Amino acid sequence: MTPPPAWYTQSRLEALIIEASRASVHRALARGMGHDIRGPLQTMMLAGPSSDTWGSEADIRMLRSALGHATGRLSELADLVGALSTGTESPDSGPISLSDVLPRVVALNRLYRGAASPDLLVGPTTGLPAVHGHSGALSLALLNLILNARDAVHQVPDPQIRVECEGAGAGVRISIVDNGVGVPGADRERVFEPFFTSRPEPHLGMGLPAARLLVAGFGGRVTLEPEDGPGARFALQLESWPPVTGGRA
Repeated sequence: MTPPPAWYTQSRLEALIIEASRASVHRALARGMGHDIRGPLQTMMLAGPSSDTWGSEADIRMLRSALGHATGRLSELADLVGALSTGTESPDSGPISLSDVLPRVVALNRLYRGAASPDLLVGPTTGLPAVHGHSGALSLALLNLILNARDAVHQVPDPQIRVECEGAGAGVRISIVDNGVGVPGADRERVFEPFFTSRPEPHLGMGLPAARLLVAGFGGRVTLEPEDGPGARFALQLESWPPVTGGRA
């Protein structure tokens, strides 16, 4: 896998595709966060002292505990949102540990996955090298691939989405595997085209092309793998750190 040359620049259309994808993800995230924020706030309200026991030590301890839990959770939510908004425009890249990125992506998916969507089954990352890239861009690319898989398993009886990580050549391959409806043969050559989608509104056909563009700037590559069973397998290939000679550091 060869990283883009030093003169690589993102076109205006590519930037718009990425921004449209990020806006769509943020809208979905905002809906999920509304529910997630209400939990800590309700805990704080219920922990407040009643009028006839105001100021007791037990009330104060309970209120402090509730405030600590709520503020910690709200801070975590703010960090997760920030992770999707940074790191995609910077010309600098660096080493990324998958053991740091994947838990963040799992937490983001859990925020707004919906009651009927499955949890992610994430394979081990032990022994894998750090990869070359931008943390924010990689997180958003992975999230787009996972959201695509979620749509694919929406109506299957036993939905499953797996995230598999393995060493591959001079880098790492992350595969998003689902047991959903799969990709029809006629559509396999078009899934990365902007605005192409076989799904009804509000799907705009931006998630997969955005995932590919987000990692292209640091030599990453997203492909739809050959069919080996029900569902689909999208693979994200990343170069290990440090990048090969001639790549962008």
